Amino acid sequence: MDAAQILGPDGPVARKLENYEPRTEQTDMAAAVERALTESRHLLVEAGTGVGKSFAYLVPVIDCALGLKQPVVVSTNTISLQEQLIGKDIPFLKTVLPQEFTACLVKGRANFVCQRRLAYASRIQSSLFGSEAALKDLWRIEDWARRTKDGTLSDFDRQPMSSVWANVNSDHDNCAGKACEHAERDCFYQRARRRMYHVNLLVVNHHIVCTDLVLRERGAGFLPGYSVLVLDEGHSFEGVATDHLGLHLSSGQVERFLSRLHNPRTEKGFLVHLREKDTVSAVRRARRAAADLFRQVSDWRMAHAGTNGRIHEPDLFRNPLTPALKELAVSLETLRPRAKGTEEAFEIAGYRNRALDLAAGFGSFIAQAVPDAVYWVEYAERRGRPQVKLESSPVSVASELKRLLFDELRTVIVTSATLCVGEHDSFDFVRSRLGMHSADELRVGSPFDYDRQMKVYVPEGMPDPNEDESFTKAVIREVERYLRLSHGRAFVLFTSYRLLDAVAKAVRPKLEDLGIESFVQGEGIPRTRMLERFRADTSSVIFGTDSFWQGVDVRGESLSNVIITRLPFSVPDHPVVQARLEKIREEGGDPFMSYTVPEAVIRFKQGVGRLIRTRTDTGIIVVLDPRIATRRYGQLFYQSLPTSSVYRRIETEEAN
Repeated sequence: MDAAQILGPDGPVARKLENYEPRTEQTDMAAAVERALTESRHLLVEAGTGVGKSFAYLVPVIDCALGLKQPVVVSTNTISLQEQLIGKDIPFLKTVLPQEFTACLVKGRANFVCQRRLAYASRIQSSLFGSEAALKDLWRIEDWARRTKDGTLSDFDRQPMSSVWANVNSDHDNCAGKACEHAERDCFYQRARRRMYHVNLLVVNHHIVCTDLVLRERGAGFLPGYSVLVLDEGHSFEGVATDHLGLHLSSGQVERFLSRLHNPRTEKGFLVHLREKDTVSAVRRARRAAADLFRQVSDWRMAHAGTNGRIHEPDLFRNPLTPALKELAVSLETLRPRAKGTEEAFEIAGYRNRALDLAAGFGSFIAQAVPDAVYWVEYAERRGRPQVKLESSPVSVASELKRLLFDELRTVIVTSATLCVGEHDSFDFVRSRLGMHSADELRVGSPFDYDRQMKVYVPEGMPDPNEDESFTKAVIREVERYLRLSHGRAFVLFTSYRLLDAVAKAVRPKLEDLGIESFVQGEGIPRTRMLERFRADTSSVIFGTDSFWQGVDVRGESLSNVIITRLPFSVPDHPVVQARLEKIREEGGDPFMSYTVPEAVIRFKQGVGRLIRTRTDTGIIVVLDPRIATRRYGQLFYQSLPTSSVYRRIETEEAN
């Protein structure tokens, strides 16, 4: 298949789509993807909004998959893009491409219900669950499992309690594999897995790619063998990899695990069914050890409340929890020979393995066993109870991604609307962050007429954001002013909940007087539901933080105004950011210009990109941070704007 012909003015896509407009940007991208696949090269592509980048890579990679007789993996960061690919783009291409192909959406294992575990949990439900709400959730899962074709949580009408789902979901540690009576007949996970091995195109998310990379190194890959990978929304891959390759341990995590074995308050749990008092005693000892460790950590955190919780030295805490969890694992292992049936034996094995995993995790954290990682403690109170988290992340994932990904696969295509920084369209920042040193590059702009469709306002007289009180007052004033101008129909984007809360509280009553409804992130409305209501009400406003800067697609008049309250710099004293800046400084670099600013520019471009999603969209961008105009680095943000229509005064529209 020739992508240029497929996507060209006389091709099958043009014949099938009414009012189709061929885009040279799209065919240029498709040609670059074809070249990378043919020459077994890696490729970085920044493609502006409206290019149609999914078709530009799908057509050549489908052809490649058919030729290789091996699946190609396409990975995204957001559910919305996955749904677009699986529900719209791929079905359309099936109707126009000259060769037949198959595709499927791959979901993580924990999303699937396990028929064997569900049946076992149902049999011992009176021992496992101590509340009527939990029992009702189990009964709902039983009814649903008899009807569902998919067997995953996305097919469930309402999310069950996590404590209930943890007893019935598919899990590697207690999977019977081919020995399970459900394996060939009605195992949802195995059915999906078999399908994975017989399709040409696998659509996954970045978390699954990272999970597979780690498992492959252990000789137990989750995905079928593949040599070609497309990372769409590639600007977010470093963040996902950083999170995935770190450690995330908490007091709540340990308590939930131990309570599943034995809950002393309700006298329920797996061990209650087994009537094993010795192992219950081991659970009690582990609970006391956890309380001891987390008390030490809490005391230390309270004594260092003015810091970011970063731990600079190993073995700062005495660790009674790791040996207690290992002892619990040994006690669980002694139960296996006495298990009543394979279901019970596999459940015991699952709990034992989980105890060992937690033991290893806490041991690794306290000893700071992983080099070139940053370790820190987070402390909060939730419903009056202390929550202690132990967090660890690699300072850089570049070397690991180079070794596990770019050195192993023949072609990796990283694409996004936001990969470049600066007027020379430099990919240097994303190259250095991903370890993607050897790759071709292409930047194609958007086919949209931004000078006609968009105006940018940078109001004069705004105080510096570091002047906290005066800046907050000015933001409140300007947000109200520009929301009146657009009569709602806006995203107001923040970098902190503190400023969001202050502005929303002050502006909301005035919006209500104008008949403008406002939705505030963090007030309990799910993000998806909030967007549905926003789209339906063309005079509403969303006050949002991180998750509304990217991956959100609102077309038409519902969104005609995007207000950026501050340039989206990362918090400099967050432990991971702090460690990265230190590393750059130690290597003789300028951490602000080589990391802080480029990262913020990419996030800024994402925020700006929320406004114009189609050729007919129009609207304004308002930037309330004066540093874009007063600081030298502000030029990098100006250069990232897709229009030259930038004004300082709205009354006269005096160009910058």
